[in-house]
Amino acid sequence: MKHLNLTILCINLIISTSALATHNRAGEIRVKQLSDYTLEATVITFTKESSFAADRDSIVIDWGDGTFSKVVRSNQFGESLGNDVKKNTYVATHDYAGRGTYIIGFFDPNRISDIVNLDPPNSVNIPFYVQTVFTILNPAFQGYNQTVELVQYPIDFACLNQVFVHNPAANDPDSDSLAFVLSTPLMDKNSPAPNYSLPSQIRPGLDNQLSLDPKTGTIIWNSPKQPGEYNLSFIVQEWRAGVLIASTIRDMQILVRDDCKNNQPPTIAGVTDTCILVGTQMDIKFRISDPDTAIGSKKVKLVYSGSAFGLNNPPMITAPSSYQDTSFVARFQWTPDCNHVSNNYYVFVLKATDNFLDSTGAVDIHTFRVKVIAPSPDNLSLNSEQGRNILTWNFPYLCDQATDFRGFSIWRSDRSTNILQDTCNPDLSVFSYKQIAYSIEETSGSTYVYKDTSITSTSTYCYRIQAEYSKLSTQNFPYNFTHSLSSNEVCYFQNENSPSLTMVDIDKTNSLTGEIIIQWKNYFLSSLDTSNFEAPYEQSIEEKYPNQQWMQVPGSFKQYNSRNEIWDSSFVLNNTNTLSLQHEFRVSVKDQNSKTVYSNPAQSIFLTAITGDSNINLHWQELVPWQNISYEVFKKDPGSSIFRKITETNKQNYIDNNVTLDSQYCYYIRSTGIFRISNIQDSTFNRSNINCVYAKDNRPPCCAQLKLSEPCDEIDEHKPSFVVKLDWDNPNNSCPKKSASFIRLYKVDILSAQLIDSIDFDISHTGGYVDPINTTRPACYRIASFDANGMSCTQESALCPDLCFKYELPNSFTPNGDHYNDMFVPTQNLFVQSVDFKVLNQWGGLVFETQDPEINWDGKNKNGKLLASGTYYYTCRINPYYNVSTSKQKLNLSGFIELLHQ
Repeated sequence: MKHLNLTILCINLIISTSALATHNRAGEIRVKQLSDYTLEATVITFTKESSFAADRDSIVIDWGDGTFSKVVRSNQFGESLGNDVKKNTYVATHDYAGRGTYIIGFFDPNRISDIVNLDPPNSVNIPFYVQTVFTILNPAFQGYNQTVELVQYPIDFACLNQVFVHNPAANDPDSDSLAFVLSTPLMDKNSPAPNYSLPSQIRPGLDNQLSLDPKTGTIIWNSPKQPGEYNLSFIVQEWRAGVLIASTIRDMQILVRDDCKNNQPPTIAGVTDTCILVGTQMDIKFRISDPDTAIGSKKVKLVYSGSAFGLNNPPMITAPSSYQDTSFVARFQWTPDCNHVSNNYYVFVLKATDNFLDSTGAVDIHTFRVKVIAPSPDNLSLNSEQGRNILTWNFPYLCDQATDFRGFSIWRSDRSTNILQDTCNPDLSVFSYKQIAYSIEETSGSTYVYKDTSITSTSTYCYRIQAEYSKLSTQNFPYNFTHSLSSNEVCYFQNENSPSLTMVDIDKTNSLTGEIIIQWKNYFLSSLDTSNFEAPYEQSIEEKYPNQQWMQVPGSFKQYNSRNEIWDSSFVLNNTNTLSLQHEFRVSVKDQNSKTVYSNPAQSIFLTAITGDSNINLHWQELVPWQNISYEVFKKDPGSSIFRKITETNKQNYIDNNVTLDSQYCYYIRSTGIFRISNIQDSTFNRSNINCVYAKDNRPPCCAQLKLSEPCDEIDEHKPSFVVKLDWDNPNNSCPKKSASFIRLYKVDILSAQLIDSIDFDISHTGGYVDPINTTRPACYRIASFDANGMSCTQESALCPDLCFKYELPNSFTPNGDHYNDMFVPTQNLFVQSVDFKVLNQWGGLVFETQDPEINWDGKNKNGKLLASGTYYYTCRINPYYNVSTSKQKLNLSGFIELLHQ
């Protein structure tokens, strides 16, 4: 009954409108929660301005709870946007009985006519419907909910055979996380429109692909193959704390024009994503150019949009505001402040449009994102006293007056961990740290203070802190959390009631005869209560590999009759694999009652070395119960027997750019560690395995550019076959890296993209290759350049030659069994993928049909019975391959066939 009520209301509003009125092009619904149960809905439609009979001065909103509202247009007569497009806005509020998830919708009986990819040619009879699924949140705990704002209009223009790019410039006012998903346009609530195809499914092929970036919302269609008006629908999902709270459907329109000729779109060159700290000055330049500005009066204009432009202290873009006839630079400048800190990226969209056509032109879209991160708290320090660890750090903090500042979080780990700060994702939970406190703001003089009392006397504690930001609900419950960069790490090692490992040092690197020096101290025995830990004692070293149990190291077991006999000790593990395995050890001491104490485990430093682009990348890792404060990198050059120190760092990676290609280099790491336990030595030095690697150049050669001849005009019905000519350039002539040694030409199937054949050419060979064309299933081509090391650069997409189809049918045949003219087949069949061929008798009855372009009709009806001699009528819809021109022959054939048995 709800659908019936909505339909009746809509009919009442448009009673004077023709049932075939052409109207809606695009639209969406924005929703905002005003109070506990009150929502405001804004319906935005884009309609055909010339369709006066279907102009809606009011519409009906379905609130999803069984009620409907008639809403008058709020922007008077609508806003004219040119190109026969008008924007209409309708705003209304509604009170719900309670919280829940509701589908808010708008129904209009008519879309525009002749939409290429939606029930063609009947799109005018398909209703237009958009909806937003919205969850009314409890503002006391979850905050208010407001749907996404899509700044870019949902009407855009594309050129035939050129890449189309669009971005809706989405902004969420609540800083919720957004995701973009393609969908099918609707004709009613949750009812998909019939016979819908993605725009790329109209004359599909390798160079007709459409994608939607789920993070940025950028739509790329490479490239349209048929002119006309298309509709494309997608959903913008809003997530908060891992829960989907709203889904907005945008139904947009793309007008593909075939009058762009050889006009090429402008280009925008610049950064894509970046993450910056508060107070960092951004000064980014984007170059806008057009390959056609040098020939004639072609000009380019830049417009831009983005969510951050509405903030206090917004960014600024300096660029010409009018059309320019030469390339120019747009300068983006911004110094974000503390109130700009957000858990999501700010999205900016640059749009360059040329003036090739009167009202629009070719376009390039460049989307870039900026995430603003708060700085780290300064000078974290630790003091342990009376069974508690006291943390202090600098007060005031740079951003403690920001609107969304919520104090500090305390993070703790049972080991020291060196981290490489990720400015885009400063989340400590991805490491070994666990959050133990939140919203800490206690101060003492010039420091913030936190006291950790949940500690034991036998554990290691390492700490980092972060500043925290969030939105607040009406009852001050936080949501949409954001972390600052992490502070420095401080550790306290409490190991006084167990052995203490002090060294795991690789003394020899070998896969079979490697050696590791292990050292430890047993100071805990000096204050041991022997009544609870009685002699004799057994001491051993245990080793564990990943996903395995601890096992005693052979030869490490010792027995002592009293605690005076067991003291500091060391052990050398021989004949082990130190080349490719990382080792982890602990020391165990057992009393006569099998009560056992263990040291904290310690790993050897494991070094990996990988050849990069004319450099060598070093990375190492370890987990140890002491704090490694620095690492020395040692290197052995080709022909040398001596390692030399090349750098010292506090990170766990290093890139060595001082290498010669095809030469072997060897490396090892030596760490410097410190202890914070009484009676333990001041420092420890430990070496990694030695890793040797050859320096290689992993940069691929430059790509060759493939060009195809256009054999459309070469088709001759008297020729049994014809060819396509392929040419390409030598990439070494124009590329700084002149390493390409040969070219490989790939021939791929036009539909499946499966490889048909490939052929190699010396790099000096630059084309003139001639390939016969299969007239029933033509191929496409891709080219790649290779260097001597097998590195390659492959052309991004296959090229398919532009072809002209030919399809002709005879007017008679004689299926009499004499093997001459027994089958009805086309007299010409070039580049036709399929047909929709139907034969009707004199009463209009269907007697035969096929999709095979060869037809092969033997004169029998659908039941296999031979038909009588006579005149039959046929219709034939021709479906050429997608790269085939349709301008020189009709796609629809019809006529009469004489079936003769003589």
